[in-house]
Amino acid sequence: MKQLILSFMIVIYSAASYSYTSCSSEQYLVSYNSTFATSIKFANVSDNPVKLYWINYSGKREFLKQIAANSVYVQQTYTTHPWVVTDKNNNCLNVYYPDGQQRVINIQ
Repeated sequence: MKQLILSFMIVIYSAASYSYTSCSSEQYLVSYNSTFATSIKFANVSDNPVKLYWINYSGKREFLKQIAANSVYVQQTYTTHPWVVTDKNNNCLNVYYPDGQQRVINIQ
């Protein structure tokens, strides 16, 4: 099931500058292979800090960093690795996939 959802997500992501999906699909996401390196820029334009998590190869969140309000963080990653942004209480705000070029994700 995870592989089917992931394949669907890759089709969506290849058609956009970056892809995001609803938080309800997070339970089906998983990172796989590390072939195509890229980076993704998270711009927290809100007045609140947010947390950044990588979805690992087992489909679990791995905390990476807290991004302060009104600040920017650039993460090196791969095109097949989903990222979750949460509020300070770990409530999912959105899920993102990078593409082959650095993109800016504005977190509001």
